[in-house]
Amino acid sequence: MSETFPVQQPLQEQAPVFIPIERWARENGKEGLLGHIESAAQTYANIGVDKEKFHYSPESKSVRITVPLEDFHVGHAISGVKIGHGGIAAFLVDAASGALSFTVGVGDETPVTLNNSIDYLSPMIIREGDLEITSQFEEKPNGSIAREMHVVTKVTQNGKLCVVGRSTLVLIRERTLQRAVRE
Repeated sequence: MSETFPVQQPLQEQAPVFIPIERWARENGKEGLLGHIESAAQTYANIGVDKEKFHYSPESKSVRITVPLEDFHVGHAISGVKIGHGGIAAFLVDAASGALSFTVGVGDETPVTLNNSIDYLSPMIIREGDLEITSQFEEKPNGSIAREMHVVTKVTQNGKLCVVGRSTLVLIRERTLQRAVRE
């Protein structure tokens, strides 16, 4: 008589768990990230982004920011429809990719953006739902320098992809940054 086995159901991919990035940074001794969070808090607040909106998933190595689009984010109004300013999306791409890059920095390393490219695919509509900005590392192309990172960032609204950003960042030490400022 043959033995029967229960049919195994396919594993469903679980969504990554995101935690506040500030908490993760404290728990993991990421002083550079903590310093950045404090120094940039007012800049983010000026465009309506609280530092509490930044979250990190250690499993997926990704950063997520959730931002409500408000009237002060308007770039255009067409037939009464208020469209979010593209500069807001570009700023959020840079903020999310930078926050992600800080998670791999060691000691006094700071990520510096070398390049951002932004593709606007669909308008972001004011008061039609929060923006969800998610950054993840991409595989480095051949010829990349050692501390160079490549990040893809997607901006969605109600599940619709609005913006894709690709960023190249490099980690530099504080003394290198200070030397560049003096020159």
